Amino acid sequence: MLEALIKAGAFDGIAAQKEVSRAKLFSAVAAAQESAAAAQKERDTGQTSLLALFGGGTTAPPPNQDVFGQGEEWTPKRCSL
Repeated sequence: MLEALIKAGAFDGIAAQKEVSRAKLFSAVAAAQESAAAAQKERDTGQTSLLALFGGGTTAPPPNQDVFGQGEEWTPKRCSL
């Protein structure tokens, strides 16, 4: 579903603020889903990491990490529903 929203331009405002292309947003979907799944698993099991006790966590990437990767420019012909 996120892929369809990205293709439709629903995240273009966020992309412009972060200076990334739709292709980079599209390539970050898998990492975002994995991070969300890990956070949900922690909540479901009631377990947290030692860092979470001090306001940190294990599910968010480090601040300097490029979460958008090196995606190629997106064109409608390359990605179709």
